[in-house]
Amino acid sequence: MRVAARVGCAMSEYLFNDSHVHLTNYVQEGPDIRDYLAMMGDDIKRSVLFGLPLQQLWSHAEMGDVAMQFRSLNAEQQARADPH
Repeated sequence: MRVAARVGCAMSEYLFNDSHVHLTNYVQEGPDIRDYLAMMGDDIKRSVLFGLPLQQLWSHAEMGDVAMQFRSLNAEQQARADPH
């Protein structure tokens, strides 16, 4: 079974898939996750979301609320993003 068939849309509907973006900059500022989904529009099917940490060890002060923003999305919106 093709991946597109499992998610119920043709791959040709999108220009990109699995794009990589840092949702925050070094001082943990960036667009709201819903604004980012709006920027994806109909061109990007899915996106891997990253914060931009200043250190290797996870720290809320360094990573911000990317995961919590993701959890605030509805199921359809969550299906378009992969937080890391």
